[in-house]
Amino acid sequence: MEVIIFYAAMVVVLTVSAMAALAMDDIGVPLLNSIVPIITIMVLQVALSLINLKWEKARGIICGKPTIVVKNGKIVEEELQRLRINVNDLLELLRNKDYFNVVRRAIME
Repeated sequence: MEVIIFYAAMVVVLTVSAMAALAMDDIGVPLLNSIVPIITIMVLQVALSLINLKWEKARGIICGKPTIVVKNGKIVEEELQRLRINVNDLLELLRNKDYFNVVRRAIME
């Protein structure tokens, strides 16, 4: 969850910095044309963060819910299809976490 929040904040910062750079680059464009979108993006980011913090249902919609992809040592194909992940990607993710053998349960968050 922290990684998702970090990436969302990073995207906002990069977008805002690109908009500010465009405003400084072209003297012919009024400064207000860049300030309004920058403020709008920042307000939306803060609003989504507060909604995510306060309401559990909104958190499920914005961030998603944990899903069991391996149950009792067997891969749950339906959940992998719903998450649009193939078996090879799942096995790669498990290997990256140093699980080279069969696991009893795996939860994708």
